[in-house]
Amino acid sequence: MFKVPKGQFTSVWVNTAFDLAAGHIQYAYVLNDAMTTLIDIHLTREGGQKTAVTVVYERTALVPEANEHVQVFANEDAVAAKEWSDAINSYFAKLRTAGQQK
Repeated sequence: MFKVPKGQFTSVWVNTAFDLAAGHIQYAYVLNDAMTTLIDIHLTREGGQKTAVTVVYERTALVPEANEHVQVFANEDAVAAKEWSDAINSYFAKLRTAGQQK
């Protein structure tokens, strides 16, 4: 379990599945008793050093006032996917380069 502060809010995260052999990772988090989120990640090797990643978010408002926030988060996720992909690919490219320099 870990906490992530964001402005006036804090989310509490729990890793609910971590099975690298099966390519499955899952997290759940609660944001200030207002919303829950389940993040389900599936990894599939595509040969060589490529891996396909599928990420599914399930968000649930815990109070009616959070319904709008669920939609805002969903909209942000849709545009952030490329940013996340680029950051992850950059990170692994740096690891490969560092490994080749040794």
